[in-house]
Amino acid sequence: MKKALIIHLILLVFKINAQEGRPALATETAENVRVKTIIRNALPHNLEQWSIEDESNLEGINWFHDGGEAVKYPFKHEYKINYKKNVDTAEREKWQKLANDVASFQKMFDETQCEIKIIINDFYNEFSSQEEIYSSKIPPFDLSFKGKHGARLFMGKSWKLEKTEKTDEGKIYYTINANRDLNAAGGQIQSIIFDISGSEKVVDFFLKNIKLNEIWALIGQNKLQTTLPNKSLVIEKPLNKPALGCTNVEFTLDGGIFKNKQINLKSSADGQFGYLNNFHPDINVFDNAVTRILISEDDDFNTKNKDHDNQYK
Repeated sequence: MKKALIIHLILLVFKINAQEGRPALATETAENVRVKTIIRNALPHNLEQWSIEDESNLEGINWFHDGGEAVKYPFKHEYKINYKKNVDTAEREKWQKLANDVASFQKMFDETQCEIKIIINDFYNEFSSQEEIYSSKIPPFDLSFKGKHGARLFMGKSWKLEKTEKTDEGKIYYTINANRDLNAAGGQIQSIIFDISGSEKVVDFFLKNIKLNEIWALIGQNKLQTTLPNKSLVIEKPLNKPALGCTNVEFTLDGGIFKNKQINLKSSADGQFGYLNNFHPDINVFDNAVTRILISEDDDFNTKNKDHDNQYK
């Protein structure tokens, strides 16, 4: 393989865990807050017999999940809330007497606790159950499954049950998916999943107290003013006579801490690579953004790794 010098200019975002991505734009943060607020206001908060143990905050996303743009990748939103039933002394004693095995503990949990998790713009869902879960029509959901310990409910016209698998132990696995509109901007809301835990009675109670139509109205919305990227492919043209390990790359950087800085990078002859990092000078931004230039070479990996590959034959 002929060697060619490749230069990549990559914008990276680092949190403390060094996960790759980029800072969210102000419009993306605002959209995340808007969607979470609608969900929060649609969920019940003043139920006589139930109190809230834990709930997602309304802080908007401040970094984007994979370094892509919302216009290109689905912009996901998630919200979760946990409820606990306020039981009196008599009911508490009743559950304490009954809860003497796994099944009894599960029943107590199903009757006295409920978790509602809402996921937006996810197009694949998988869950399992010891008992067969039945499909039921629950407006405004387009597909819904209910069982003894919870429910999965789906908004979005293209949801379908892809398959079910039964293991030798009797456990049933369900796979649900939806076809994403690839021509729509990633900020557009196309799907909503409800994952609710609790007995059938508890699930029905909370569904009656959720303003489902307000959440359903999010389908189709896109508040991010973005345009679709050019989908045309850029095909690299190889050099007729590429220089072997002796090419210098010169360019000028003007921005951040660089002021018309002349950069001279020299390639190696043995497939090496190197980084030139431009960390943001503001300490409040330092941990979140860095411009990185990666210079590397295509190499004849078949030849270079021949001895390494032989070790595993």
